Amino acid sequence: PNQLSLNAQGQMALSGPLSGRTMYRFTSDDGMITVDVVVRGGIIEQLLMYLPRDERRGFQVSMFLQDAVGSVVGAQKGMLAFRAAVINGGEKYLTFAGYTMRFTALDRGLLRVLVSR
Repeated sequence: PNQLSLNAQGQMALSGPLSGRTMYRFTSDDGMITVDVVVRGGIIEQLLMYLPRDERRGFQVSMFLQDAVGSVVGAQKGMLAFRAAVINGGEKYLTFAGYTMRFTALDRGLLRVLVSR
């Protein structure tokens, strides 16, 4: 139940200010988590995760952050902002090793996790 197993849902070319980028979408087996990967020129620019605003999802968020920033320490630091966003709502962010991890509480009890350079 703690593992995050993702299934490819497709890809789309982005337009407007994001022109030249492709977004790849993945969803979890239970359909509760969506991950979008934004790529330009073969390089990942942004990783987005949408999930229920529930602290019990911390393990999945931690693994996502560890993969995104390439650091266990970075993921642990990011988890402080995750917990604050879950408890207090609003938006919280943290920078680590050139990455910005942004946690935004959305309507309908969702949380968006954005990791970008």
